[in-house]
Amino acid sequence: MTTLLSFLLLACGGKDPQPTTPEVNTAPPVPEETTAPEPVPEPEEVVPEEPMIESNIELNVTLTMADGSTKKGKVIRVERNKKYNGLEEWIEKDSKLKVDLMRGKEYKSVALTEMTKITIKPEGKELNDSECNFESNYEPIMYFCKQPTTSKAFLSDGTSWQIDNLYKWKFYFEDKSEMEFWLSTHRVLEQEEFSGSIGENSVNNELISKLKQKMVDELSSSHIVRIDFE
Repeated sequence: MTTLLSFLLLACGGKDPQPTTPEVNTAPPVPEETTAPEPVPEPEEVVPEEPMIESNIELNVTLTMADGSTKKGKVIRVERNKKYNGLEEWIEKDSKLKVDLMRGKEYKSVALTEMTKITIKPEGKELNDSECNFESNYEPIMYFCKQPTTSKAFLSDGTSWQIDNLYKWKFYFEDKSEMEFWLSTHRVLEQEEFSGSIGENSVNNELISKLKQKMVDELSSSHIVRIDFE
């Protein structure tokens, strides 16, 4: 009897508890706070500095053009081209910056600082009465037209002289502008578009006609007819 009761108690004894399923968090994840990257600054544009103009003279001048317009300012540098056509290097040597003058059989060279006025008047009855030719030592060939001028220099001692100087000159102004001009015999130049444009031993009359018109335009507008030194 005791044995049977013990067996029944064992058979009906407490069962092991069922395992519990852990609760699952179904809430959406909270995004982590992120810091936006700082914008990369754009590199500053480097503006090249303009080269300083080395002064070699100080002249207060008034330029009068053929159309009546004027330019007044302070010239701080003067240069003269190595060749008459103005296409070679510019010279700044003092001895080369003197203007050749003639009066009868007298000749001398004077600096611009010794002058009070220069006048430059084209010669010829017609503005297109210019002589044209070409320089074959340039490649392509360089064509040019030139118009003689009656050019006079009035000096501070009260005398006036004929200018005998065919070189091209350049004024650098304090306001950083520049002007190129001839004191005697105005010129216009242009190269052919390419070598042999019209064939060997031929003259490019079309280009000459273009240069003659350019001469007319300049002699009636931008050509300097007078320089007053103050």
